[in-house]
Amino acid sequence: MKIKIRTLLKNLTVAFIVLSLGFAVWFLVQESPKDIQEFDDARDMKQVLAIFGRDRYWLLGDAESSPDFILRYRSPSDTRYLGKLKIKVLWEKNAFVGFVAYYMKNQTLGQLLFLDINPEFRGKGFSEKLVQHALQELKKLGAEEICMWTRVDNARARALYKRIGFAEQFEDDGFIFLTIPV
Repeated sequence: MKIKIRTLLKNLTVAFIVLSLGFAVWFLVQESPKDIQEFDDARDMKQVLAIFGRDRYWLLGDAESSPDFILRYRSPSDTRYLGKLKIKVLWEKNAFVGFVAYYMKNQTLGQLLFLDINPEFRGKGFSEKLVQHALQELKKLGAEEICMWTRVDNARARALYKRIGFAEQFEDDGFIFLTIPV
């Protein structure tokens, strides 16, 4: 009888360990989508610069901003943040879908700086996937609130950000400032 109970306990322990490891692997796969990757200059520079060329009006607030500088130095135009900009790219079946860029403005405030999807991939949930990824990453970096700007006339983006939970705070010179607590 004691041997059967020991064997049963041993089998239950092994099953528990296997299930725990399986859950841990599943959780890690869910938290880190394989298609969202770190920006790589050699692989992604051409695609992201093409997006800036096509959608400069939507992405940049002034004519002086240099997409090349932003990408190479991982910084918004403000040099206080050199090397702080995180850029993630999304690929689907070896096709470049789009990118998101974000950084921490201070210890508790994150900023979503850029989001853009190539036209052939729009309306398929990729924007939300990238924004949610950025929000999770900023939260891991210590953000308690995340802010961003978008153009007043960018109705699709405004609808997306509202759906995710951003609140519009105020307008300034053709842009809307939005925030979301995390």
